[in-house]
Amino acid sequence: MQKQTSAQLKAAAKAQLMGNYPTVIGAICMMFLFSSLLTSILNRALLLSLTGKSLTLSVMVIVLELGVLVLSGMMQAGLSYMMLKLTAGQPIYTGDLFHCFIHNPGRIAKMSLYLGLILEALNFPGMLLNAVFLNHVSMGTSLAYKLVSFGTAILTVYVAILFSQIFYVAIDFPNYTPADCFKASITLMKGNKGRLFYIMISFLPFILLGLITFFVPYLWIVPYVEMTLAYFYLDIIRNRN
Repeated sequence: MQKQTSAQLKAAAKAQLMGNYPTVIGAICMMFLFSSLLTSILNRALLLSLTGKSLTLSVMVIVLELGVLVLSGMMQAGLSYMMLKLTAGQPIYTGDLFHCFIHNPGRIAKMSLYLGLILEALNFPGMLLNAVFLNHVSMGTSLAYKLVSFGTAILTVYVAILFSQIFYVAIDFPNYTPADCFKASITLMKGNKGRLFYIMISFLPFILLGLITFFVPYLWIVPYVEMTLAYFYLDIIRNRN
């Protein structure tokens, strides 16, 4: 089966979103508000831990960070579930955003935690370098930090693309373990990493437009991106089969 182009995937996404934008936008807004609340609580706890220098507060911050990773991942999985329902022509509801909190939540929570820890671990070299040379800044250490940061950014994008399909796989194959979903994503992305990177880059003009217009267009851009990514998953899994 011939792979669909980025333009074809986007066209399918636009067509499927017609008439469904209000529900999807409602879910996106709910997700944003929930994430903002969690981030606000985390930032408050972080500030308290820095000023109070308490071990208990430091541990609490770590627990909260892990909690934010898990909850954000579960909501992202719920959004993926909503998008897959749309591709199948099924009715969607705002409550679909919390689908993974009800159906086998432990599996999705583990996947969210694993993915979050992997991505966080990639930042460790830069954080370590920054901590070691915090009071010994020089041209050499500054260059080293920039090189490490650049390498980390590239590696983070690569890993994010590599594991980009885990939630779709988890929804499509409910009997898969978290490890199975990660392995399946790696398999599906063989020969498709460049395609996904190109698709994401192609949305940059829309993202920049949202930045300079006070983020309002994001209410339409985010559903458009998510719907396109759902069709991308369907395309690669059909070709794999």
